[in-house]
Amino acid sequence: MKAVILAAGLGTRMGKLSKETPKGLIKVAGREILYRTMKILEMEGIDEFVIVTNPLYKEKFGGFLRKNNFRYRLVINEFPERGNGYSLYLARPYVSERFVVVMSDHIYEEAFIREALKGKGLIVDREGKLTNTEEATKVKIEDGRVADIGKALEEYDALIGEKEKLEFWSQFIWSKKVKTLGDKS
Repeated sequence: MKAVILAAGLGTRMGKLSKETPKGLIKVAGREILYRTMKILEMEGIDEFVIVTNPLYKEKFGGFLRKNNFRYRLVINEFPERGNGYSLYLARPYVSERFVVVMSDHIYEEAFIREALKGKGLIVDREGKLTNTEEATKVKIEDGRVADIGKALEEYDALIGEKEKLEFWSQFIWSKKVKTLGDKS
């Protein structure tokens, strides 16, 4: 199984810290945030990574991936301001079956990754009980499918928070319907 890693953001809220170093490559306890996530995913059966980044960070991610002997494909998002939805869209030619999507700069609990990999489809929170609304990715759903997605949406039907992003979109983005927390079906 493959994992798509979204890493095209410019980290503008991090100021100088992320000007030259992508957020996912910032070290915590001596290791890059992304290294830990990728190693856990490898232990759980992920055998290839599709990393979507921007031109500014292309060489940084390439060096990190080569140094750590990960099996990967680097995809360049020339328009990172278009957001995570566009980055995932760019990864589409490289994934055709079930896959997972993670953010490069999020720290996931190992037990959570293990449990999330057992699931299928997109997990969203209609009521915002499990997510920080300001930081969550907003989803507009029409006829059970994603009509629009992004952090800046003013009108939305569901939220995808930090914990939900691991199984975020699966292959559903092209064909499957959304299941939402709180749905009785």
